[in-house]
Amino acid sequence: MAGRSAKVWIVEDMEPMRVLGQRVRARRESLGMSQGDVAAKGDIAEATVRRIEKGELSRLRARTKASLEVALQWRGGLVDDILAGVASESDMSATVVRPGSAQATGSSAPTVLTVPDLLRRLRELNEQRTPEEERVFASLQELMPELLGGKYNPPDD
Repeated sequence: MAGRSAKVWIVEDMEPMRVLGQRVRARRESLGMSQGDVAAKGDIAEATVRRIEKGELSRLRARTKASLEVALQWRGGLVDDILAGVASESDMSATVVRPGSAQATGSSAPTVLTVPDLLRRLRELNEQRTPEEERVFASLQELMPELLGGKYNPPDD
């Protein structure tokens, strides 16, 4: 890989990697996926998934972390949060389809955002909207109660 540098995070204490392995396995099983399914959806080696679940790795490349997050339908950055010990149970179970996802593109690999990430993005769009974004924002405002089971209160403008 001449000319390319990969971000690698080396874990001094193997305990965080064991915890990550437990969380990956629990999430995979809750989604009814095999290790092969995770590997295929994340475009990583099945042996890597197996070693992560066993807590055998001492480092993870940024690409591997991002691939796990996509395959397991986790928000971006959640693997780092798990390794840092700051991820909550709700963080690991709450997901929403990301724009440009498999459902929108016909791809088999899902892309996800958590509800807080989506709401944050909507607020950002709300600050400076083009006419097209205004239409999209209005449509999303209408869909939010349905997406969240009627538990959405739009922000006051």
